Amino acid sequence: MTIKSMANEELDLSVLYEGRLRALESATTLHADAALLLARNRYSTSFFIANIATEELGKYALMVNASCLLAQGEIKWSVFWKNFRSHKAKTHALLILESLHDFVCGIASEFPERSLYKDYANLQDEVKMKSLYCDFSIGKGFIAPTSIIKKEICEIANDLLTERLHMVNSFERQIASNFTVEQMRSISLKALKY
Repeated sequence: MTIKSMANEELDLSVLYEGRLRALESATTLHADAALLLARNRYSTSFFIANIATEELGKYALMVNASCLLAQGEIKWSVFWKNFRSHKAKTHALLILESLHDFVCGIASEFPERSLYKDYANLQDEVKMKSLYCDFSIGKGFIAPTSIIKKEICEIANDLLTERLHMVNSFERQIASNFTVEQMRSISLKALKY
């Protein structure tokens, strides 16, 4: 099935909500792979894998959100599938979940400007690609990923991934795993809006 043909593909709520677990499983595996590569001094590849794992955590957030929307009959499938395939949208979704977590836990007193999420997602996507592919720069010539991603930046990316994975696992244990499809269908999300 092509991406274009999936644009309006509808999923059953239980299938969509179960999908979050597959995304979390993938992120966990990629996290372990990134750590192995870091331990073997393969910094640029480890950095890339850590960023892909971050996107999988964003996919988790997208599926939780889409499940709530579907339960209320408010989902737009074309938007869901577009975001599901967008690297930047997945990063953006994770940043929103992370901000919500920080706000609820008292780590932050307010939400950052939404434009900052987009700027961060754009930058992460650009740097992620430079960490994997040889590129050309006027005045510098061809640049190998290993000359861009050094140990320090790789360690920061892996540490951040570890924190984010912990946050999403906590959310899963404390909230998502205890929130059944039946409960989603019975609660009016409109009552939660201000």
